[in-house]
Amino acid sequence: MLGISTSWRSEIARTGIEIIDAILELGMDTIELEYRITTQMLKEILPLLKKRRLTVASLHNFFPLPAGLPKEKASGDFFSLSSPDREDQEMAVKYTTKTIAWAQELEARAIVIHLGKVAMDQPMKILKKL
Repeated sequence: MLGISTSWRSEIARTGIEIIDAILELGMDTIELEYRITTQMLKEILPLLKKRRLTVASLHNFFPLPAGLPKEKASGDFFSLSSPDREDQEMAVKYTTKTIAWAQELEARAIVIHLGKVAMDQPMKILKKL
């Protein structure tokens, strides 16, 4: 299966239709929906997905973009499932659960989830030493 991520166009497109049209012009019919897709863009894309003109191979957490979060700050690391901060971790769980629900709805075969980071002092020094 060969597909393309909406990240190819999501930073410069204003609408979901712009993204999908560009992907269809490439001759692609399999996509990954990623974290810069807003709820409004998703509403525009859904009819095409429902008609099965496109297959959703995967979703990239957090999908769709959480309300109130600007596209410029969107990231798979915006909230952290491994955060020591309880509120950050709860938000990560909340939005990951939404991503999982959308994956089921769209029959996606996979979800890309960033599980977190390990805080390290000067990681490059440690890695070079190893």
